[in-house]
Amino acid sequence: MNLRNFCYVLLLSVALASCKKDGSSKESPSNADKYQLTIINGNNQTDTVGLMLKDSIVIKATNNDKALTGYHIQFLRAGCAEDLTNELITTAEGKVVFRWWLAGNAGQQNLKVRLLDTQNKPLDSITVNSTALAHKGVGWHLSACVPFTASLNKFCKLSTGRIFASLGKAYVRYSDDNGNSWFPVKGLGDTHNIVSILAGPKDELVALAFQEGIYYSKDAGLTWTFMGTTPFANEVFWDMAMTRTGKLIYTSRQRNVYLSEDYGKTWKLLNNGLTNNPYAYTYPTEAQNGDLYLVDDNGVLYKSTDAGANWKAVTSHINDGVNFEQVVSLYCANNGWLYKGRQDPTGGLFVSKDNGATYSRLLNLPNSFVFMPSMAPNGYIYFHLLFSGLFLYDGNAARKIWDDEGAGRGTPYIIANNGAVIVSSRPAIRFYN
Repeated sequence: MNLRNFCYVLLLSVALASCKKDGSSKESPSNADKYQLTIINGNNQTDTVGLMLKDSIVIKATNNDKALTGYHIQFLRAGCAEDLTNELITTAEGKVVFRWWLAGNAGQQNLKVRLLDTQNKPLDSITVNSTALAHKGVGWHLSACVPFTASLNKFCKLSTGRIFASLGKAYVRYSDDNGNSWFPVKGLGDTHNIVSILAGPKDELVALAFQEGIYYSKDAGLTWTFMGTTPFANEVFWDMAMTRTGKLIYTSRQRNVYLSEDYGKTWKLLNNGLTNNPYAYTYPTEAQNGDLYLVDDNGVLYKSTDAGANWKAVTSHINDGVNFEQVVSLYCANNGWLYKGRQDPTGGLFVSKDNGATYSRLLNLPNSFVFMPSMAPNGYIYFHLLFSGLFLYDGNAARKIWDDEGAGRGTPYIIANNGAVIVSSRPAIRFYN
C-alpha cells in the first residue's frame, strides 16, 4: 500500500471511530427521555361500590422531571366498568384530575393510568388502588357502571334473573346481581340507538334499533342477529311489547299497529277497526286466552279476538263528567290476570281473573293516572301515578316507594327475582334492596 492510500485509510478509520463514539453518547441514560407518571393525590381510598371516591385522583406527567403539557392521560377501570374508558389532557403543570366511580365488586379495585404518545402508544403507566365496600342496610343504592351520558328507556328480565337495560346510543347493559352492577352487552355493540329491549317467553331477546330494525338473540344476549329492515323505520316509535306467546307488537305515533310472529323478520299491519281513530296506541297486551288489547291515548280500550286481524272498542269514552271510563294502562301478569289502570271519577286499579270479561277494584284512586302496572315475583303490585312516583300495593294498602322527580308518566322500573326494585334515576340506575 502506498503512503497516500495508507493515510486515506487511517483518516477513514478515525472518522468512523468518532461517529461511533458520538452515537454512544446520544444513547446514554443521562440524555434519554424518561417519561413518568406520579400519583399526587387520591391513592388507597375506601368507599362503597358504585359511588364516586371522595377525593379526586390527581396524576402528574413528566419527562426528565419536566412537566408535560397537552399530553393525553388514559384511565382504564376494571370489572363492569372495563368499557368506560376516559382520557384527559395534562395542564401546564402536567397534571390531570380524575373522579373515580367504583365498580360493583367489593374488595380491591384498580385503576390503570397510562401516558400516551401521539400514536396512542403508552409511554408510561401506573396503578391507583382503592377498596370497595359492599352496600350496607336496606335502602336505595346507586348501581355501578352505568354511563352518565346514557338515556335509559327500558328494562327487561330473563327467567334466570338476568336483567337488561337499553340506554339509547350506548351498550345495552345487563345485571346478574339484582341491579348492583351493570356489564356491557358487547355482542350487540355500542353503535346502535336502542330504543327498547324486550324478553320473550323462551328467554329470547329483541332490541329495537332506531331507523334500523330488530336485533334478535336466543342465547341471553351473547350473540345477535339483525332481522332486517322494518315497515315502520320512518315512523315515530310509540310502544312495543313482546307478548306471553312471543308475538311482537309495535305501535307508532302515526297510529299504526304492526305484528310480527318471527321476532321481527316479517310484519303485518293490523289497522282494521283502528283507522278512524286519531289517537296513537300503547300497552299492547295479550291475555291468557290469546285476545289482544290496545289502549289509545284518549283512554279507550280496544280488543282483538282474532290475533289482531280486527279490532273493536270495548269501552266507551263518553265524558259526561260522571259516567265514563278512561283506561290509561293495561298489564297481563304471568298468572294470566289482567290489571287495568283507569283515570276517571271512579277510577283506580282493577283486576280481571277471567281474561277481561269482568273486573274488580283493587284500589280506589279517582281521577288518578295509573301507569305501568306490574306484578313482582312475590305477588305485590307496582304502578306509577302521574307526576307522583312509584307505588307498591301489598294487598292491603298502597305506599309510595320512589319519587319520579317530575318524570310525568313515570321512569322505567323492574322488579328483580329477589324482590329488589330497580329504577331509572336519570341517567343513573338505583335499586332498593
